[in-house]
Amino acid sequence: METILTCLKDYGALLGSIVTVILTSILVMQRNKLKRNETILTESLMEASGALFFSIKNILNKVKITDITEELKEFFDKYSKDHNSLVKLKDKRIIKRFVELEELYYVFLSEKTSENLDRLMTKFVILKNDIEQVFYTEHKVVNKEVRWYLIIESKENIWFRMLLRGYRYFSHTVIFAAFLDIIMVYVTITDRFSEEHMLEGIYGWVFLFTQLISILLVFVLFVNFMIHLTEEEKDNWGTKFCRFIIPKRLVQRFPFLRRFTEGDNEVNSEKRAIKEYEEKYKQWLNRERR
Repeated sequence: METILTCLKDYGALLGSIVTVILTSILVMQRNKLKRNETILTESLMEASGALFFSIKNILNKVKITDITEELKEFFDKYSKDHNSLVKLKDKRIIKRFVELEELYYVFLSEKTSENLDRLMTKFVILKNDIEQVFYTEHKVVNKEVRWYLIIESKENIWFRMLLRGYRYFSHTVIFAAFLDIIMVYVTITDRFSEEHMLEGIYGWVFLFTQLISILLVFVLFVNFMIHLTEEEKDNWGTKFCRFIIPKRLVQRFPFLRRFTEGDNEVNSEKRAIKEYEEKYKQWLNRERR
């Protein structure tokens, strides 16, 4: 132990400089890597997943078979000749899905039966679901900073903007500390029920730290909920739970249940939209129809 302390005393400054250089290099490389990946995702979102997702949704929204077949022809004429959009997705699974779908499409062209159309459209829906997942994931990553930017920059007072910027780091720190506290509590409880009691000296510190983090976490979660930092926080757990246990048919039969499954904001927003439509646009549309 004395040897280690002596080495730290003699070479502490040198070791500190080496560690600082290594950590700085790692952080710079990670930052450059993140920027490069964000550029790739932005390109994919704008030119690949977004275009494919809305193209497929447009086809699936058609009602007549003739309209569907025409849209399918345009879709495969476009993407069979130009695979850039598929390649930009960087998802091998989706590329394989498209190749399988393309084969089924040519089978359908050679024999236009309802069975072949059903197989084709089933694969088409599977491709839509895969691309939809990629699209919303990329959208969330690319635009993760936008909502914070809007929240902060919408405040006219510069001190409020500075406070919100500081609060963001504080919020992430508290949430991260809460995860660490869970690990510490688990280790402490495990040690307490063991025979060795190797960590008995820190039981009190862990208890105090847990109390402090619990208070800070409640404060952070309350503030985050009030200003809606993310889309997930808008859709609270109560709404998700009600949506899970209440069948859609029951909601359709009893519209008042929508407040439980969709939330007050969604219901009130629809009511305002209906009122605005009836007051401003409905009469004009009726005149156009005549």
